[in-house]
Amino acid sequence: MTARVLTCLYTNDSGSLTAAELVQRLQVSPASISKAIGELERHELIRRESDPRRRRDRSVIDPDV
Repeated sequence: MTARVLTCLYTNDSGSLTAAELVQRLQVSPASISKAIGELERHELIRRESDPRRRRDRSVIDPDV
């Protein structure tokens, strides 16, 4: 699942998506996305950013990777 999440983020024009957007695109449970995001963050491949327009965080590809 982590590879699918990372691929989805890399192929998205903005390089960032919310967890809800990932759930919708990948057709998996929110728990699966949460676990994958946590794992990718631990490996410092992505980071979470606050989206000022929304109340949700966005997962963002780390440009240094």
